[in-house]
Amino acid sequence: GLDSPPPTFPTLESRWVRADGGDGGAFTLNSRAAEPFETDLFEGKILVMLRPSDSAADDPHYHRRLFSIKQRRCEVQLQGRFKRPPGKMYIGGEIDTPAMNFGMVTKSFAKLLLNIMQAKVRLLHYSFGAEGGAEAPHIALPLRTSADTFISTPKGEAPPALGQLLEEWEAPAARAARRAAASSDRYEWDLGATYTFTFHSMYFDLPSWKGTAIPGLGGRTIDLHAFWGDAAFRLAVYESRAPDKAPHRWRENEYLLRVALRHRR
Repeated sequence: GLDSPPPTFPTLESRWVRADGGDGGAFTLNSRAAEPFETDLFEGKILVMLRPSDSAADDPHYHRRLFSIKQRRCEVQLQGRFKRPPGKMYIGGEIDTPAMNFGMVTKSFAKLLLNIMQAKVRLLHYSFGAEGGAEAPHIALPLRTSADTFISTPKGEAPPALGQLLEEWEAPAARAARRAAASSDRYEWDLGATYTFTFHSMYFDLPSWKGTAIPGLGGRTIDLHAFWGDAAFRLAVYESRAPDKAPHRWRENEYLLRVALRHRR
């Protein structure tokens, strides 16, 4: 229950990242209450929930609410309100290094993975790092159209509580229409509304730093060190004013939030 403490993940270090890229302090994974934050763009809270090796024993709270019901290995739940109308919003992962130094085989394999992803997600944006670190290595997706669940709660109404399955709060037909929409559409964000986003994956086991059962790769398991080395992975939500396919330079992005996860070998 809520009285049980969050599990420890001895292989992971999790920290907030400030807008200037500096250390923003410890971030609690599988927190029993969502972690609050505020930027110039957004005021809200976030939960990052990872499946432990034995979720029933290590985290009965989220095992009962999430991991015993779904196969997913990680889920991010983000909720809050915009403080001004945003432009194009993205969610993705950044690697905390100026550039990714691949061998020929690893780079070819990385491009294969990205081609598989681009076939599924329109306007996926990625870079292996560029311009002396001006653009961080990253993969980013349009925030609203790529969310697994998107809920808009009008002002005066109570949004759903985080830390539970939230799929039922969005009608399947509405979800299908939203995800099929062109992500370049100008969405009219309501500054009075509370927005709730969820993102999940069954393919990334971050405590072991592995990708598992990747679609299109015959169920292979991938050691993420092969791509990222010892660099941290940063969950990033940001506004970009860059034209489509132009670089997303991190100093020009308006970050809604960044959380860094680093693997301890």
